Amino acid sequence: MNRIFPFSIKARKCPVAFVFLSLFLLFLGAIEASAQLFDSDELLHLSLNTNLAKVLDDLGEEAVYHPASIKLQRKNGEDIAFAVKVKTRGNSRQLEAVCSFPPLFVKFPKEGLEGTLFEGQHKLKLVTHCRPSQKYQQYLLKEYLIYKMYTALTKASFRVRLVQITYKDVAGKRKDSTRLGFFIEDVDDMANREECRELNKEEFKQYPTVGKKILLSAMFEYMIGNTDWGLSNLHNVKMIIREGAKEPTAVPYDFDWCGLVNAPYAIPHPKFGTTSVRERVYQGFCHTDKEFNFVFKFFHQRKEQLYHVINDCKLLDEKVRKDCLDYLESFYKTIDDPAKVKQVFYENCGD
Repeated sequence: MNRIFPFSIKARKCPVAFVFLSLFLLFLGAIEASAQLFDSDELLHLSLNTNLAKVLDDLGEEAVYHPASIKLQRKNGEDIAFAVKVKTRGNSRQLEAVCSFPPLFVKFPKEGLEGTLFEGQHKLKLVTHCRPSQKYQQYLLKEYLIYKMYTALTKASFRVRLVQITYKDVAGKRKDSTRLGFFIEDVDDMANREECRELNKEEFKQYPTVGKKILLSAMFEYMIGNTDWGLSNLHNVKMIIREGAKEPTAVPYDFDWCGLVNAPYAIPHPKFGTTSVRERVYQGFCHTDKEFNFVFKFFHQRKEQLYHVINDCKLLDEKVRKDCLDYLESFYKTIDDPAKVKQVFYENCGD
């Protein structure tokens, strides 16, 4: 029995079937060629080949790009390889005390990517595993899923693609290692999808900051227990706006310090007086009853979708999955309790 089709084809005795099979395989190839990196949730397998010591030892603002190559397997079984450049990035995750493997920038060539998933990409952030243990793989998965949850709330969000990367040291001094990571969509591509452009800090000051579009992201940050963000200095948040719009849209990113991830290196912000990143703090602005009730209702409407993001990830350990769902459930209990709503959102909101 043919493993691809539910029927057996003998090409020599059935030329029509052979033509059909050929056209079908060409069709599959066309689908692959037209697919884009962030169009699928399927785990992508690739290898990254570079001088790991030179890359990982080159840290800080003065870090430079180093030559590397990526090899990935296409659906027809053929390997395709192309040259890239990589360099370290990030703030806390560049510290040796935090991560032994910092996140990376991956810069792609202008030519030679035709027909691959990376066609049209220029430079992408790659979130790496930080440390080699299975525990850190779970932290990475939780951060990845937070991006997916925000996309379940709004299209004005960064898309991500989970990858399984085999790191190969071209200097031959390190053994091959295979770890999870994920690519984050480029900010300009994200803004263009929404027919928007990114605002810089000076431009952002010209717009009001108390509308529903800002409230959505602030409530999401509260839900995941993230205090590592701020509007005044656009810390871990991008602002985009559509031509002629009166209000910008906030697009959050970088969630590894939030309570839902609960990474061992994450510490609570000292200005809030909390003792754990698991303690939520609402950092948004004050809003009317109508606006708060609107966003509470919206989160309830999307609750099933948010939980589905967690439940659908087969790579999560069951204990980790339960902890994520319990943490989200505590958010819903808060917004369903009038006394807590008053205390958390009305009495402690910003001006």
